[in-house]
Amino acid sequence: ARLREVLLRHPEAGVGETGLDKPRGKKAGSYAAQQAALEGHLRVAAELNRPVTLHCVGAYGAVAEAVEAARGAGARPPAVVMHSFAGPGEMVGRFVSLDAYFSVSHGTVTRPALAPVFRAIPLDRVLVETDAPDQLHAGEEDPEPREVEGRA
Repeated sequence: ARLREVLLRHPEAGVGETGLDKPRGKKAGSYAAQQAALEGHLRVAAELNRPVTLHCVGAYGAVAEAVEAARGAGARPPAVVMHSFAGPGEMVGRFVSLDAYFSVSHGTVTRPALAPVFRAIPLDRVLVETDAPDQLHAGEEDPEPREVEGRA
């Protein structure tokens, strides 16, 4: 209820970052709460016609299922952005079928292991990650957005 109130006061705002982290150890109990929050956020985003930014760590199938279930129930946010996507390349097509966009960080375009993932994303679905400097590893320099285009 509070999210809806805040969004009504700020018509320019989107929903998120919301999503799922694969449960590990003692945090396993929080997964059901994460799922419930995600489902609620998707409903509010659709109701108010707001884009939603999705966070995911190790639960890409479950996030896709939540978006699919929301759409099946008539809750269709106008846009879905997969935040700092570094998931498995085989999930790209599934998210594209959900009209998703993919923000990519410096690591997505510079780490050899993620090159196939980056290449799987259609260029018209690529967004430059805005919090990429926070995702730098030791010794990496802050990249310029033009560096992403050069790697595409």
